[in-house]
Amino acid sequence: MYAWTYDDTAWDSGGVCDTLEKCITQAKDERECFDPDVKFVYIGEFKEYEPYVDIEYVIERMEENAYDAVGEFSEDWLNDMTHEEKKELQKIINKTIVNYLKDKGHMPNFGTVEEYKEYSLGGVNK
Repeated sequence: MYAWTYDDTAWDSGGVCDTLEKCITQAKDERECFDPDVKFVYIGEFKEYEPYVDIEYVIERMEENAYDAVGEFSEDWLNDMTHEEKKELQKIINKTIVNYLKDKGHMPNFGTVEEYKEYSLGGVNK
């Protein structure tokens, strides 16, 4: 995936396309609304943000909730979880959350742009 913008400090001003050529075409089509004098577009690799949960935080909150509910009886709960068990639990929770967000149409529509270049709106790399 690629993202484009007329201003390399404001990546939300352009769009996301699956090819470099589509970015250039879209930028040409939309420049009349933005600024007809724009001569260049910035295009970079777009990496979608994937939501995740920090399992250490989740476990800590679960332990705090248990302590709030029953006091010191819960103090050693989950202390013996191995790194592998935590990693497995994180994978299960993250997969569940992403699937839920996809099913409900709540996946993020943002991400990061990496290694961008300036292109002429004629399509030739500067």
